[in-house]
Amino acid sequence: MTKEDIYRMAQEAGFMTLCINEDTWIPYLSHFAALVAAAEREECAKAVANISGGKWAALAIRERGAP
Repeated sequence: MTKEDIYRMAQEAGFMTLCINEDTWIPYLSHFAALVAAAEREECAKAVANISGGKWAALAIRERGAP
């Protein structure tokens, strides 16, 4: 997810009306977005883990968040 993606989504969610200085809140919002994405990946991995062959799919989903 790029800074531009986060900025666009923040605008869609109405954050732009709450914040005055982008440089102040973008790092926090970026970190929040990363936490949400990690939680979503983990839920997806859990959902496929018990399906036949799902252990490999779960591993691949979890690896998407690896640096």
